[in-house]
Amino acid sequence: MAPGGAYPTPDWFKPILAEYDRRRRLWMETLDSIGVPYTQPQGAYYVFIDIRATGLSSAEFVSRAREEAGWYSNRARLRWRG
Repeated sequence: MAPGGAYPTPDWFKPILAEYDRRRRLWMETLDSIGVPYTQPQGAYYVFIDIRATGLSSAEFVSRAREEAGWYSNRARLRWRG
């Protein structure tokens, strides 16, 4: 165990973490650019967005995101084709 009680990250896992970080930053940059608020991730890959200000339901938001921004959804997950 590393100092402070944390386990060291295995070398084979570091590229995976780097890719998750890249994707998370891309999502946050994209959401910032279109003005959609979100909860800043605290180490997780997931970015939770707040669509209340749009006045749209979840289904309407996903539909418009897919049509207008090139995002697509799969089982309640919203992704960006970028």
